[in-house]
Amino acid sequence: MSILTAPQLWQRIEARDWPGVAALLHENVVIDWPHSGERIRGRHNYVALNRDYPGDWHLTVLGAWSGPDREVVEVRVDHAAEVCFAAGFYEVREGVVVRGTEYWTTARSQAPVVGRAHLTESMDA
Repeated sequence: MSILTAPQLWQRIEARDWPGVAALLHENVVIDWPHSGERIRGRHNYVALNRDYPGDWHLTVLGAWSGPDREVVEVRVDHAAEVCFAAGFYEVREGVVVRGTEYWTTARSQAPVVGRAHLTESMDA
């Protein structure tokens, strides 16, 4: 069984191992962020974006899944007084990420929809 690339990417970001992060990205990698409408083009920009992100933040890989040339990672990000979650979907070739889509959300940033309480329960329960 091979070691998945995408979870390693996140673990290296947590370790602030910027050369190690770069080694897992194709030079012309493209990462899309649909939640904010941004595209990060190129290894240098993706590394710089993560390296330069302000504050004291820490990442935890919650899970990872793979298929042929595809990997999915779920991540928790603890940042100051807020918690965020990310889901990343990556195309991996020859051990490097060539394309990805990451979705980010802040925990509890959306109130439950009125009228469905009888069908749901709090995750805090």
